Amino acid sequence: MKILFIGLNWLGDVIMSLPALLAAAERHEVHILTRPHLVEAYQIINRFASVHAVATNGPIFAGLQKMRKLKKEGFDQIVVLPDSLRAALVSWACDAPSIGYNTQGRKLFLSQAIAKPGNFKEIHESTLHFNLVKEAGLADQQPPLPEICFDRSRVVETVRRFALEPYEPFIILAPGAAFGAAKRWHPEKFAEVAEIIANRYPGLKILVSGSEAEHEIAQKTATRCNSVKSLAGKTSLTELAVLLSHAKALIANDSGTMHLAALFRLPAIIPVGPTDMARTGALSEKTVYVYGSEKCPQAPCRLKTCPRADHICMNSISAERIAEVFSQMVGQSL
Repeated sequence: MKILFIGLNWLGDVIMSLPALLAAAERHEVHILTRPHLVEAYQIINRFASVHAVATNGPIFAGLQKMRKLKKEGFDQIVVLPDSLRAALVSWACDAPSIGYNTQGRKLFLSQAIAKPGNFKEIHESTLHFNLVKEAGLADQQPPLPEICFDRSRVVETVRRFALEPYEPFIILAPGAAFGAAKRWHPEKFAEVAEIIANRYPGLKILVSGSEAEHEIAQKTATRCNSVKSLAGKTSLTELAVLLSHAKALIANDSGTMHLAALFRLPAIIPVGPTDMARTGALSEKTVYVYGSEKCPQAPCRLKTCPRADHICMNSISAERIAEVFSQMVGQSL
């Protein structure tokens, strides 16, 4: 069967949907409709599917027009992963049997609109995605997240591009988070933990990753010691993935970078505040979540902006605590 998935809109969500996509790809021809900037995310996974780029956050009629062109592919089934009405409308334009969750009044536009489990807030997003695949009869077992390896020559080329030697140990800090400021441990604290680690492990290089929009946050992180270098806005998604595959560890906020690191089973340390990691945590047993010494009564609030003046959930996480966890996880290998 030829299956079209309406893909999710954020890097972390894409990574969490991969087990569902790969389960379907074991027996079927898989196509994915995604935003242009996320095409690269799927291509990192060994090109297991045909990927079609559509700016689904643009004018709705432009998306529908492109979907009519995709209609000629003759899909046997459409799986709508996002919960939005727009995603259901886009699938409806393709005129094939579709399945998705019955949210936002989408029943009119889906062939099969199924209810989420009553306890869906306690279920990991990857399991909810796979549930759609299973309900559609496309797969029976949810596979683990794949572990990706790059060719040695590609790793060497990439690390040298960023002024590193092939066997030079380095870690990555990712102080950004696209969803909102509430999820961000302050860049000054990232800078503090970088200074502690640099003093404890003098031969270790520290790279700071981020998008062009996160340049200022990355610069604040990289200002306290010479062994820290900002790469914000300088790496493609694939280059970041290659660096993560070769790094010793990642210290990051709950973000797309955290989820990307799970593809390489990279030891990752995540300061956590307003999000529920039982629902959206990384699919890797090597990810450790660090919580503050003072728990907010509203946590996990899942809000973009902290509703309190003190942002206590994140501010009560100390740099020393993150550095201690880092030493426990990877210190002996440095």
